[in-house]
Amino acid sequence: MPDAERLTVNERRKCLKRMQGRYLAASREERGRLLDELAELTGLQRKSVVRLLKGPTLERQPRRQQRGRAYGAAVDDALRVIWESLDYSCAERLTPALVETAEQLLDQRHLKAESLARLLALAKESSERFAAEEDVGVAWQRIWSIEPILFDEQLIELADASIREVSGSSHRLPSGPLHDAAEVARAGVPTVMLFVQSLRGLSHTKLEDTKKEHLEMSVQALDRLTAKALEAFS
Repeated sequence: MPDAERLTVNERRKCLKRMQGRYLAASREERGRLLDELAELTGLQRKSVVRLLKGPTLERQPRRQQRGRAYGAAVDDALRVIWESLDYSCAERLTPALVETAEQLLDQRHLKAESLARLLALAKESSERFAAEEDVGVAWQRIWSIEPILFDEQLIELADASIREVSGSSHRLPSGPLHDAAEVARAGVPTVMLFVQSLRGLSHTKLEDTKKEHLEMSVQALDRLTAKALEAFS
């Protein structure tokens, strides 16, 4: 139910606390109506609602025995990425979003189709092995793909040189998202892109952030690239 999906455990307890006195003082017929309303609002079974309302306290009790570990490190790593991308949601709000979010976790990039096919095969093999280890099911669905769009080789070399002059090192990477620059390159216009490092590897989310010194270096590199391109293509 929509309302129940929005209530956390603490919110359900608060709701029951507000209604407890009214329930205990109500007639048998009125109690039945209240139980129907509370069951619909909280998403709990009527018997569970009765047990909580007639219990000694509605305060949450500490767990007497800690649960054993159910999943391995591979699941923990994936869950940590999802948790960060959803702005560190509480468990009650994180759980319903897990399946939808997990469907979008894999982003593979390569400039050669055969290499990309090998990467995909390895990923599928690994997921099936992890699923067998954790006794869960796994299914694959391709969400989106695009053929490689190559940037201008001369501009790539100029960009690489500009970055090395500023930072001392340069990293080349294929980019998965369909940037505007890719469409410009597809149209035949010489194109290249410079990327700035994002903290924790998070990009295109409200958590995306970059160190000030990295932004300053990127501006310097772009300035050098512009000067080199003007000289080379003049």
